[in-house]
Amino acid sequence: MTLLFDTATWADAIADLPVSGPLPCRTVLVFNERTAHALRRELLSTGRASVLAGTRFMTPVAAATEVLHAAGIAVRLDGSKRRRARLSRAFRLDLDLKHFPRELLLGATGWADAFARAIDELEAAALRPMNLRFEGASSQLHDVATVWEATQDLAGDVWSGSRALAEAAAVLSRDIRMWPFDGPTLAALAPAFSVAEAHFAAVLPGAHVRLFAARPVRETYLDRVAEVLGGSFAKALRAKPLDARAHVAANAASASERDVLAAYFLETPEVLADAARPRSRGIDDTVHLEEHAGVEAELEAAADWVAKQVIEHQTPLDQIAVLAPRREPLVAMIADRIARIGVGMADSPRIPVFVEGGRPLKTCSAGARSLAVVRALRDYLPVQALAELLPTFRPADPEARRLSRGRAYAVAYSLGTSRGSPAEPHGATTWDARITERIAQLESALARARLSVESAPDEDPDARDAERLLGDLQMVGPAIRELVQLCAHLLDAKPLRDVAPSIAAFLASRVLLPIEADGTNLQPAIASTLAVAASDPELGGLVGDDALAWIDDELSALRVPTARFGDPAVYVGTIRGAIGLPFHSVRIVGLAEGHWPSVAREDAVLPEALRATISGAWLRSAGDQSLSQLHALAMVLRGARNSVVISTPRVDVSRSQREPSALLLEIASALGRAGPKGEPVGTVPDLRLLRRDAFLPARRAMEAFRRAWVVSEGAQQMRVARYTKERPTKRWFDLPAVDLVRIQSYLTCGGARATDGVLDPGVELDLPGLTPGRPISASALRDLLQCPYRFLLQRVLRWREPASASPPRELDPMTYGSLFHKVAEDFFREHGEAFSARERSVDAWKTEVRNGAQRAMEELLERYPLLGDTVRQQELSRLSGDLDRFLNAEWGAPIPARFVEAEYAFGFSEPAPVEVDGGKLFVRGFIDRIDAEGPRLMVRDLKTGSPHPRRGDEAEPQPLLDIQIGLYALMVRPMAAAQGLGVGAAYVYTGLHGDRERAFRDDIGALESSTKQWLAIAEALLRQRAFPRTPVPGDCRFCGFAAVCGDSFHPQVAEMFEQTTNEPLRSLRVLKLGEEA
Repeated sequence: MTLLFDTATWADAIADLPVSGPLPCRTVLVFNERTAHALRRELLSTGRASVLAGTRFMTPVAAATEVLHAAGIAVRLDGSKRRRARLSRAFRLDLDLKHFPRELLLGATGWADAFARAIDELEAAALRPMNLRFEGASSQLHDVATVWEATQDLAGDVWSGSRALAEAAAVLSRDIRMWPFDGPTLAALAPAFSVAEAHFAAVLPGAHVRLFAARPVRETYLDRVAEVLGGSFAKALRAKPLDARAHVAANAASASERDVLAAYFLETPEVLADAARPRSRGIDDTVHLEEHAGVEAELEAAADWVAKQVIEHQTPLDQIAVLAPRREPLVAMIADRIARIGVGMADSPRIPVFVEGGRPLKTCSAGARSLAVVRALRDYLPVQALAELLPTFRPADPEARRLSRGRAYAVAYSLGTSRGSPAEPHGATTWDARITERIAQLESALARARLSVESAPDEDPDARDAERLLGDLQMVGPAIRELVQLCAHLLDAKPLRDVAPSIAAFLASRVLLPIEADGTNLQPAIASTLAVAASDPELGGLVGDDALAWIDDELSALRVPTARFGDPAVYVGTIRGAIGLPFHSVRIVGLAEGHWPSVAREDAVLPEALRATISGAWLRSAGDQSLSQLHALAMVLRGARNSVVISTPRVDVSRSQREPSALLLEIASALGRAGPKGEPVGTVPDLRLLRRDAFLPARRAMEAFRRAWVVSEGAQQMRVARYTKERPTKRWFDLPAVDLVRIQSYLTCGGARATDGVLDPGVELDLPGLTPGRPISASALRDLLQCPYRFLLQRVLRWREPASASPPRELDPMTYGSLFHKVAEDFFREHGEAFSARERSVDAWKTEVRNGAQRAMEELLERYPLLGDTVRQQELSRLSGDLDRFLNAEWGAPIPARFVEAEYAFGFSEPAPVEVDGGKLFVRGFIDRIDAEGPRLMVRDLKTGSPHPRRGDEAEPQPLLDIQIGLYALMVRPMAAAQGLGVGAAYVYTGLHGDRERAFRDDIGALESSTKQWLAIAEALLRQRAFPRTPVPGDCRFCGFAAVCGDSFHPQVAEMFEQTTNEPLRSLRVLKLGEEA
């Protein structure tokens, strides 16, 4: 027998090894320690425990190392792991390169990784650099050989596993006595074996070489097998059927769908179309194909499936496997979700999980924060990276609170610079000076505020903000300065042996590295990794980004051990990692198109055409990569002894839309299920039939389990909501937020209720506008009338959208509007009367306002990080242009205006009440401009956004547009009456628009009357604590709280308005929906 098919046939081959004597010895070469454990368990479970006596399990690389040591060759492994660092060093040597420019290798990222992959493949093919130096070899091959030789020289006695196999095979070819083990040797090769593995197995004394067989069997693969292993292996792979055992099981009367799948997965179309071959006898819960809306739903289904295996099938935990195409990022997500099964349920045990290779350090808080520091240094401390780091810094005062994410962004961006970047690395070192300058500016501003006689500093909002910012900067400033010092070390080309200890000290003293929930402290592992970098003579000389790249790679590759393989724990890993492992039940997630087989990409170092020129070399092609992935999947499916589930998401983890993998059609074709009425289906079903005959039954099966069993709090919530009327767990009644009695009281009270935002009028809330001590602004009134519920969340409960970075290539609209207002205010406050009197030419006034714009922009840039001089000049030009157009319009107005006031304040020093029906509303605000224009005082509010001229549907007063200037007109009315003047109001638009203003002059009475009605509605809503959601969908555009409300509530709100007897809500209904609504 030259072929193996699963762990059972592998164990049979071990038992069949010819041994003699009272102390038999055998050597079995396995893929890894997990397969060794699986073989031991298989031999024990089949009553062949005696075979284990004298049987040695080891990997081929471990055996090769023993051969080399026996031959007196001192060698250390781990060459490929550090190859990237060596390549970075090799690129800096004076190498004789003919194809790859040295500047390209040093300046562009990714070349070290590309060369490392190419050299790994060359070594796996049992090649050496000299094999690339043949007559007619291209200059590109010459360069690959040159770089390869340079890395070998730098590595010294540190080899990769593939090189150890090739060199050990050469040693044994010369002297078979160097094999240090007695007895026969069984060498099992995976379908995707390397040439180095095959050559090593072939020269072993007394070797019995076996090859794992898997479909599809392609001619190119058979040629490779015949060339490397021999014609007998290729002949065995051509046998029909390939796996006789699986064929017999599929033809048995008791055959399950799993048996049929194992026998016919990836068979040829001719075999699948054979009418006589066995097909599915009906869905029997041994094979399911599932489609999910997204990754979240897929992970939830995976957790429920694990619970189903344990509860309904009594499957041992170590016989359950959940696999993904790749390790990152799904494996950690799957493990976390399975570990949460039972959370929130009383007396529910947690399910242990074994993660293949361990849990990635970067999925833990301490690891993620450490990597964030390293990557910020690699990017030379750009402002956004610094803002993300600040919340992780440890305050100097143990009693102090660390910065929130929002405050961290405010602090970082208040420094007014984007600082370092890969294009401007030395900018990172200027953070220190900028912090010192900013602290001095804030201290000076606070000193001026304390000397001000107008108000106490604690009553000045600007002073309070400055004081808080100063405190935050002083708290995080020392940590930022240390970070800058680390960056300076890198720019000074200090070696890794000096940088690594400094980074370790910074992480230990300045960064909060929390202990994991299970008590695992990761700080020692992080410190140990950095200590290796400091002490290793090979790595210690790395400088700059190469040094940080090595730390980044090492921390990213670091794994936190979970359970031991073989312990009672669910196996979570990759498809490749599960080759050769038997499980009762296997679930594979993420099998979407392009994920498995993955999309092959051309190799920049060794493209396909170049590989073909290397004579006698079996280098992998793109087709070989896809074939090896198909073989791996076939082996995993064959290793699932009881049941298999394959799932695919319509939206993958990167939020890309995905179609199901074509492999699901292959599985459906192998099963050959009939239609719902027993009708035959074609050999290869289409996607419609796949959804009908596979996805739908699988979804129903999982729904049945969820109805029958409750495995998590979320599952119970869904079960109560969808299927039953049972009482939820006691825990729900202990928490007010989910207390169902409390919620039910709101739902059954009828009419508008608290869940709709309509609160009890007696609820104590500190609401603006109802008392002189807390007046309400015009913008808050607009928010209240647009959506009272949004007003409640934002203005009363103080909810805010998550902090985010300011756009570095332009001023955001709010900042630009504030800047324009400040320049205009300063100009008219100082020159308003002279400008109105036309004391100078318009060009002179433009020069004056441009100077003011220059000063205001310089002041803004102290706290707003625009990227580079070009962007800053662009925004200054934009501001100057808008100011020029504004002055031109003012200068050429048909009725010359006389300046009266700029930034006129009301409601601050003394109350500013507005009498409305039913009470008073206390207001406050700033009026941009007040001018005397003919027989009236004209209120002007400057707008830098889109214009809204009085045309069409917006000809009459509109509450959301006009409440601001309507309120301002009411506030100016007493001033105008004292001067014997009327009142007008207008929005003045300053951009590149044809419409300059939205004005109310002769019809100001209509605006004032409408404004009083709007204010009365606002006052009633506040007094009655009524904050319903808006019934108008357009009001929700750009709302940051849309996720809180959902997208289907507007009809229900309109119905509530229709039925309500609450007077404020009835008035709001008329305002929002009209009299006929």
